[in-house]
Amino acid sequence: MATNDALRLLFIVEHFRDLPSGAERDAVAVCRALAARGFDVHVAADTADEIPGITIHRGLDRLEEHLRDARPDLTVDWALLHPADVHRLGGGTHAGFLPFALQAYSGPARLLKWLGQRLSLKHRTVIRRENKLLRNPQAHFLAISGLVARQAVAGGAAPEQVEVLHNSVDTKRLAPERCAELRKVARLKLGLKDGDILCLFIAHNLILKNLRLLRDVFSRLHPEHPQLKLVVVGKRAPGFRAPWLIHIPPTSRLEELYAAGDLLLHPSYFDSFANVVLEAMACGLPVVVSDCCGVAELVESGVNGFVMPVRGPRASTAGEWAGLLVWLAGDPELRKRLGAAARQSALEHDFDRFADCLAAILRQRAESVRNRIPKT
Repeated sequence: MATNDALRLLFIVEHFRDLPSGAERDAVAVCRALAARGFDVHVAADTADEIPGITIHRGLDRLEEHLRDARPDLTVDWALLHPADVHRLGGGTHAGFLPFALQAYSGPARLLKWLGQRLSLKHRTVIRRENKLLRNPQAHFLAISGLVARQAVAGGAAPEQVEVLHNSVDTKRLAPERCAELRKVARLKLGLKDGDILCLFIAHNLILKNLRLLRDVFSRLHPEHPQLKLVVVGKRAPGFRAPWLIHIPPTSRLEELYAAGDLLLHPSYFDSFANVVLEAMACGLPVVVSDCCGVAELVESGVNGFVMPVRGPRASTAGEWAGLLVWLAGDPELRKRLGAAARQSALEHDFDRFADCLAAILRQRAESVRNRIPKT
């Protein structure tokens, strides 16, 4: 086995790309940080960019070969796809996700979705594969949130094998001071007027992330509160137009959006975490999130944001969200106080802290693996 400061890791990840943002970029950032902390980092992936200091092994269909070549002290599956010593559970379990996803539909559409879930061979195959991995008594599971940790246990993992390690944020790049510098120009680009209150909604899946709720809310509020605006950031444009609506495609310069915004809204029916919420908090924005998101574990209502329901009668839920938005729009001091507290919460989840914590966990797990290997 390598020395304690040069443990050899083999990360197993489908796509390892040095992109501006996203899950693929997160894996790259983590591996770079671990390499900088003295680990010998190897990555097995179907697609991968060359990263200095990291050894790439291409093709997950050749995983057994890569294991022989790399001879790792510890294997880390950046998902729940392949047998490994450690699994990072970033998206929750498939069985845990499906009931939440049904909530995004109503009436006959929900019934059809439910039938599709029950009859789908693909769903059953994924769930069986994941449950088999979760029942591995030798594996350790790093859940992205308590919500995901509960799903892992429900899928068969022993509670003592599951540990919560929340996601992190670059609090140096995303900071209130930087946003203050960008705010005036960023708001001009969006055509905002003085006095407009801009709410951010950042999502690609508009159904699951519940744009429908915000459409109900803003349509209801617009006649008496025309200063409330909603910017939708994502690959898909909303299928409607409204005087309060702005759509822009995905951008790598999210700090400009956070700079322009006054609130971030995330009424998703399910999110294992939601990095955009933590990013907004790092920028000093108040956040309003649904109670179906893992990131809600970091939000204390009335202190650094609000956690709100999204399930139940649509009219009642929309009324609750509308009332909260009117209150926040009319009280800039409250928004300022919430935003300052949100920033402090985000600092507790700075990326460097995360990397240090992950490094300590991996060293501990490698020691456990070494101790269970029979001595020859």
